[in-house]
Amino acid sequence: PADRAAGTSVAVVTFTTAAAAIVQFVELVQVQGGLQDAIPWSLLSFTVPGVLIGGQVAPLLAGRVFADDDLRRAASFVFGFVGAAFATSLLTNYIENVGIILPTR
Repeated sequence: PADRAAGTSVAVVTFTTAAAAIVQFVELVQVQGGLQDAIPWSLLSFTVPGVLIGGQVAPLLAGRVFADDDLRRAASFVFGFVGAAFATSLLTNYIENVGIILPTR
């Protein structure tokens, strides 16, 4: 049944995310030498307000302003753009590190 599958996937994602976060945090504390230095405070100062505001605004916009097809199209565009940006960055770094010289016109 769909409800059991959805509940199982939520449990698996929650466990996996929590385990990864704990491992990464412990590794950061060990590498940085302490708890105070391991926390990226500058990043946290932008993330927390964004999550709090976005968590309140997003359900209102999703239900009233945009249709489902528009949201799917926008999410596809964002994921495609981010993927292309990462691919470009990866290829650029690879070319620079390997020493491949591209012809210029």
